[in-house]
Amino acid sequence: MEATGRLATKAYVEMSLGVSIVNELYILPADRKKIVAIDVSGLFGVAERGLLTRKGRYLPGAAREFMTMVRGKG
Repeated sequence: MEATGRLATKAYVEMSLGVSIVNELYILPADRKKIVAIDVSGLFGVAERGLLTRKGRYLPGAAREFMTMVRGKG
């Protein structure tokens, strides 16, 4: 089964309905009382992150400045 959304995924794992691969940021201290998180990051390589914007839409100045800063051009 495939579930979308981290809350649903964690709920299914808590109900013993399977295992899941999630970003460690989604595992809260309260979750660790009910589920076990095992580090398998070495199996999946480097995660990539990106900035998303909507095509053809106006981008406010603060957003443009943030993107420039993140890209290292500012």
